[in-house]
Amino acid sequence: MPLHAADMNAKAARLGWLPFAPHFNDSAPRLVDAAKAAGARTDDEIRGWLVSRLKSGETRFAIEDPDGEGNSPKVWFIWRANAISASAKGHEFFLKHVIGAPNSSFTAKEVAKGAVKDLVWHEKAPEGKMDLVVDLNFRMDTSTLYSDIVLPAATWYEKSDLNTTDMHSFVNCLDAAVPPSWESKPDWKTFGLIARKVSELSAKHFPEPVKDIVAAPLLHDTPGEIAQRSVKDWKLGECEPVPGRPCRTSPSWSGTT
Repeated sequence: MPLHAADMNAKAARLGWLPFAPHFNDSAPRLVDAAKAAGARTDDEIRGWLVSRLKSGETRFAIEDPDGEGNSPKVWFIWRANAISASAKGHEFFLKHVIGAPNSSFTAKEVAKGAVKDLVWHEKAPEGKMDLVVDLNFRMDTSTLYSDIVLPAATWYEKSDLNTTDMHSFVNCLDAAVPPSWESKPDWKTFGLIARKVSELSAKHFPEPVKDIVAAPLLHDTPGEIAQRSVKDWKLGECEPVPGRPCRTSPSWSGTT
């Protein structure tokens, strides 16, 4: 039986092709603490500890059980994209399960039961997974209408910036012709202000440096991606999972920083 699209997404994350957050079914700092408690000291030892748990199934990728407790993001920051309409495939499911918007006219049926193999099936999926949706935008699109907070972005002629699209390979240079209107700001300035405030608030919760585990996918046009000429899956025993290498010898998750 061919794999369901959701299983293919899980496979893609497992083999280092696709990013997914959160990465695992436990928090990264807790995993590091557990690795250290088990005797791991160096980054290589922490990675090795995690690899062995992924192979045994003690730790799983969050994408393999996206409806499980703690396996979905809680804060969504949308940057100038109509993610809740044009980009959301399965719009009714999106509104119900991700946003938790009132939808009395919800008519779409769950049809994946018995069709998914790698993913955990939940008879009743949670509704309203997101706690906070923030949109940085200058358009009143669907994402803006469903967001908790809307940050006004400066438009094309109100900022000096660079812009690209997926329609061509050019980089467009923008120069401000007039200042931003009202409280709107250039995107870069808004990101800088948010980063500064998050840094201030984080000192209370993370007073000391924290070691993290990052499941980073193989980047485009890198030796790891180019060398992956045939698909082998370490979960099926076809190769060994080695962080940072494609599966001949496997994926690029679990780097420590």
